[in-house]
Amino acid sequence: MRRNLIGYALGVVFVLALPLLAFVSLTFTHIDRPGVRNTLPSGINANGVIVGASETQAQSVAGSEEGFLLSGKKYETIFYPGSFDTNPGAINKWGLVFGTFADNAHRLDHCFLWSKADGYKQVEIPLKTARWPGCNGINDKGDMVGSFTICPPKKPNCNSSNGTNHAFLLTGGGEFTQLDAIFPGIIDTEAFGVNTEGDIVGTFTRSNGPDGAFVLSDGKYSEIKVQGAYGGVDAYGINNQGDIVGAYATIVESGSCIGCHSTPPVYLHKKHHIYKDHGFLLSQGKLTTVDVKFPDAKGTNKVAGISDDGWMVGIYTDKTGHERGFKVRKP
Repeated sequence: MRRNLIGYALGVVFVLALPLLAFVSLTFTHIDRPGVRNTLPSGINANGVIVGASETQAQSVAGSEEGFLLSGKKYETIFYPGSFDTNPGAINKWGLVFGTFADNAHRLDHCFLWSKADGYKQVEIPLKTARWPGCNGINDKGDMVGSFTICPPKKPNCNSSNGTNHAFLLTGGGEFTQLDAIFPGIIDTEAFGVNTEGDIVGTFTRSNGPDGAFVLSDGKYSEIKVQGAYGGVDAYGINNQGDIVGAYATIVESGSCIGCHSTPPVYLHKKHHIYKDHGFLLSQGKLTTVDVKFPDAKGTNKVAGISDDGWMVGIYTDKTGHERGFKVRKP
């Protein structure tokens, strides 16, 4: 990241304001696990191996996800023993997967590592007050990033929506660091990706403005802002070249309605917006919008991960409401 994000003012907090650039022509490939309703890729490594989660119709109804590993055209199930659901977050070049599983007894979330050689291993966050971890990113050194929730004293059984969320870095050597973005009005921070130089990307929530995305490099936080984006920006992955991928939204229609999601909408005197989600790639200071061009595509949800050689994976929604995966090479 230090090689690419240059030229801002010196200090501890930077803002990288990026113009909304024109869409580019890209060639997309479907990622669809056979027999499932939704396919949700989350990461890709230097060997082209992809990880993610999928849901059959029954799993979707139950709220349970099943992890997968895709190597070439072969799918392999990743499912933590005895769990209710398993959601891999990322995979490094050694084939080590870091992710989240919910135990079957209490439906509480935990972190795990998995590899073909060593199988499954639970990873504990060494903080007694930490609950509901999101276990999202791993680099080639085995450093892991994610988030956890701290419950307020009067809500000991809180969840991530009514507690306070904090990011973390847990090194392969076991050193734990809590990370909190320091922009004005921050109330929550989540980390999603980390590269071998230790650059971390993630998202944050403000109490007084739109949510945002950040890059943490050499102890300095930089906010990623996309001009024309509405409601915030999310950063989900970073490779060893410093390329960042994520998502943002734009407004495509505004008006006044009530029952805006009905067909057709019922209009009244209530302000509403219709949004369009986009994926993005930030490389060498240039922002490229990544929108799938499949005939069945209703919208691009996000670009979730990027490999060192520039292959990106992400998620889009088709016209039937199913979530499907895609793979595309950066331009």
